Amino acid sequence: MINFPNTLPNPSYPMDVEFEDTSISSKFEDGSVQTRSKFTRSRDTFKITWKRLDMAEYNTLINFVKNVAKFKANAFYWTNPDTNVELLVRINAITNVQLVELEYHSVTLELQEV
Repeated sequence: MINFPNTLPNPSYPMDVEFEDTSISSKFEDGSVQTRSKFTRSRDTFKITWKRLDMAEYNTLINFVKNVAKFKANAFYWTNPDTNVELLVRINAITNVQLVELEYHSVTLELQEV
């Protein structure tokens, strides 16, 4: 299985985490609401940002995204820096790629549990 590059520094803080709502609800004419679980587990989504990657780190990350993970195509193991738990995730999006100063980039990845 594929692993996220361990040569990259930890992402900058804050790290956003969203929890998937696994419930479904139906509203009725009389105003009542019926709810139930739709899925058996909730997949977390992580938005992680590196505010200052040097060129070598930036190239490592971009190579991983384009040629190894192939954007959303391949799942991979990533260790959550907050909990040190290894999770199977895929890339939902890569955004805010910016040259913040000469030879330093800022990048945001959105990862979702598989």
